[in-house]
Amino acid sequence: MILLSTGLLRGAIEIEMFSPATNDRFANDSSFVAAGFDLSGVGRALSGSIEGGGHWSTLIDENIFLSAEHYHAPNAQQIFFYPNNDPGSTPVIRTVVGGQQIGTSDLWIGHLDFAVLSYIATYSWWQTPVTTANFSSTIEDEFVYMSGVSPTNTGYGTSKLTNQAVGENRVEDYFSNVDPLPVGGNVGDTVWLVDNLPGDAGFIVDTYEAKLNVGDSGSPLFTVNGGNLEVVGTAWLVGEVDIDPGIGETLRDFSAYTYTGNYVPEIQQYIDANLTTVVPEPASLSVMAGMCLLLLFSRAAWRLV
Repeated sequence: MILLSTGLLRGAIEIEMFSPATNDRFANDSSFVAAGFDLSGVGRALSGSIEGGGHWSTLIDENIFLSAEHYHAPNAQQIFFYPNNDPGSTPVIRTVVGGQQIGTSDLWIGHLDFAVLSYIATYSWWQTPVTTANFSSTIEDEFVYMSGVSPTNTGYGTSKLTNQAVGENRVEDYFSNVDPLPVGGNVGDTVWLVDNLPGDAGFIVDTYEAKLNVGDSGSPLFTVNGGNLEVVGTAWLVGEVDIDPGIGETLRDFSAYTYTGNYVPEIQQYIDANLTTVVPEPASLSVMAGMCLLLLFSRAAWRLV
């Protein structure tokens, strides 16, 4: 694939055949595309100025989360984790108390003040290093779930916390040392997913084929391993590619994620230094829940996503 152009996009994640029942997590419908999996470890914050809303945080241990370096919840920001897909359920709330960029990449790792409760999911993360040479034998064509800001703009979809939609795709390419900005940008290893159309030769097109948009930065890319979700990367970039190796152009949109498997030592070192299994006392939980209610009532070229 050849990169042709990039720039800034506006709006929510775009999903083929989208419907709230099948693609919105908080429509709480049995036909939800990821209904068989626990998404409670995907949290969001009320902060975030990029169109679409709150910062994304995905738990890879009891108080450790992944996000995007260019768009992550800052220290002292609260993250809301819902124990199921019901927007009316009581979220588990934790506060960001630290974090750092992983190497020069757009991958951000952070930690929370307390461990989450046992009914909030944590996820394993892809740890196989990938190069151009072994890409085809490791992760190429891997089925993945993409999360992003929901196109639904009424009810639960208006909240930064519960406007989560899920689409599908395949890992179709890998690029190392990606440098999207001429000066001062992050440089990292990425996996790419193309938003293909039926009939695109050499590509697998899934029912709910998806592409990212502004507001989706830091959202997780999940594959399924042993019947469980596993984090492959965090959302970083979108752009346009020519998928036709011959004469002429066949343009398709792509979404790029910082790939976790090439940053195993750095991620594990951070986990070892900052992991805690301590949860707050029940009284503290009550205070935090009250704060949550007050907060909710008070707020009615390359493209970084």
